[in-house]
Amino acid sequence: MGYTKQAIAAFSASLPIFIVGCWLTWPSVALYKWQTKEYVLPFELDAEKVSWVVATMDLGNILSPIPSGYIMDKFGRKNTLLLTSLVFLTSSLLTIFAQSSYWLFTSRLLSGIGKGVGFTVVPMYIAEITDKEIRGTLSTMFTGHLYGGILFSLCVGPYIQYQTLNIILGVIPLVFFITFMFIPETPYFHIIKDNNQVAAKKSLEWFKGKSQNITEELDEIVLTTNENMKNKSGYRELVSNYSYRKALIIVLVTSFLQRLSGVSTILSYASTTLPEHHGLIGRTECLIIFSVLLVVTNFACSPLVDIAGRKTLNMLSAFLSSGVMIVLAACFYWNFDYWVSYLFTSLFGITYSLGIGIIPTTLLSELFPTNVKSSAASIASIAFALASFLINKFYKIVQINFGLYYMFAFYAICSGINVLFTFFFIFETKGKSFQQIQNILKKKTATTQSNEYIMNGK
Repeated sequence: MGYTKQAIAAFSASLPIFIVGCWLTWPSVALYKWQTKEYVLPFELDAEKVSWVVATMDLGNILSPIPSGYIMDKFGRKNTLLLTSLVFLTSSLLTIFAQSSYWLFTSRLLSGIGKGVGFTVVPMYIAEITDKEIRGTLSTMFTGHLYGGILFSLCVGPYIQYQTLNIILGVIPLVFFITFMFIPETPYFHIIKDNNQVAAKKSLEWFKGKSQNITEELDEIVLTTNENMKNKSGYRELVSNYSYRKALIIVLVTSFLQRLSGVSTILSYASTTLPEHHGLIGRTECLIIFSVLLVVTNFACSPLVDIAGRKTLNMLSAFLSSGVMIVLAACFYWNFDYWVSYLFTSLFGITYSLGIGIIPTTLLSELFPTNVKSSAASIASIAFALASFLINKFYKIVQINFGLYYMFAFYAICSGINVLFTFFFIFETKGKSFQQIQNILKKKTATTQSNEYIMNGK
């Protein structure tokens, strides 16, 4: 029963990420409807403004992680997530009643703020309520909901009216608020806030059931959290402490390289940049297949996270993704038949979801102790957003001035770098408790300091 409640809570907590997925691919659907005059905006949008409509979401994402990290430590993970329902609802209303491009910019900015909050808080909430045996599996709820939102927007959006889609994007936040308000706060937050062991135990019993192990687990949470929180640390500690810095580099690099794999621009621009074909499978259908494979692969491979391990999956995924992007670069350079680019775009849905799409958020939830976890989550979310903003903003510039094959060759190189980085710098966290992971980082620290001691001849 404990696992069931943990799964339900993780599913509900991840609904804001489903909304994020919808908003990520909203430009792809909206651009098509605007260009075909299926829906006529009451104002003009030139190419420059369109690029800002796409990229402004990432600006909102850059702005929100640091404040949301503070808010979730002050008011709780649950309350911070509930706040996103208001943010996403406002974003939807601005889109429905938009009277100028600035309404759309503001709407996208707000959806980006909601994205930053969700990307910061959801992985931590899931990590703090789940048993280590299923933590890796349930952490894929995050990416599962993200891809589910992407799939929903791409599969449903093209076949319903523009305003109907916008209304749906306002209803989902209300559904999330109603369902999540009945799920408890994490036991870790109760200890962080005021060392309320009674509330923490009640939370543990809800998530994991009443058993003799609850008291032992509560004692471990109290010991670990209090030890970490003795000297509350933040962004400065992340840089000055070697083990934290090592963990931060791992998360930042894998997060940045995930976005630089090309997934952001495929979601935003593929409906207008893939070769056009008017047969049974066109650009819209290719994107639907791509998003279906994202979702199916995510759920099908989620058990592998705790079987094969994080490091192995990330390396395999990055290697295969690099190969796919090499083929796509060749497609745009030599103008291969449309079906080749359609096929390999779809295959990228598999290679991406296999590892690089899910491992960074899993590592984020595992590598940092409680006293710096919120700060690390904020910085990682900014890394995601910054990489997405740069790719989405400069994609059209590169396409017009150089050619799309340059972009896809760049994506291939980035995934290749991901393979090498994973092999040399990431250690396996599969099946390890938070304390065991920290011990590994501390041992690496001790080894490094010992080597420096010897090299300095001291």
